[in-house]
Amino acid sequence: MQPFKYNPGSTGVLYMVVLSLPREERYKEENVIISGILPGPAVPKLTANTYLNHPLVVELQKCGKLFS
Repeated sequence: MQPFKYNPGSTGVLYMVVLSLPREERYKEENVIISGILPGPAVPKLTANTYLNHPLVVELQKCGKLFS
């Protein structure tokens, strides 16, 4: 994702969707969950795994306990 038209940097976005929704509903704005934003090349390089391995998994586990 390149947020600004004339800026050479870019930003990554991690998002989640509920796959059990019908395809036409799945990617509508109200059904997409933004779970993280990866900084562009001007900051220390991190991979998506930095965000997925621990913080996101812990939050998803908490949600699972609420609904079980």
